[in-house]
Amino acid sequence: MARALIVLPLLWSLVIAGCRSTPPVKPTPPDYVPPPALPVSKVETVSPDLSPAVSAHLLKLRELRDSGVITEGDYQSRKASLANK
Repeated sequence: MARALIVLPLLWSLVIAGCRSTPPVKPTPPDYVPPPALPVSKVETVSPDLSPAVSAHLLKLRELRDSGVITEGDYQSRKASLANK
């Protein structure tokens, strides 16, 4: 009986010590990263009173501007020179 009185508290202390262990660390979700913005193309209409050749040239200039080959300033100056013809 005396042996049981020594062993029993020892067993309970081991059980209680096991229950005091720290809980497992939960993985944190990654930070939200928004998707990349889609390129925005500028919508402009071609004047119906322009000749088909000038209209085609303006459309080509828009494609060059939207792809970054020419700047907005280059596009506007070339557009103005075409409109004066």
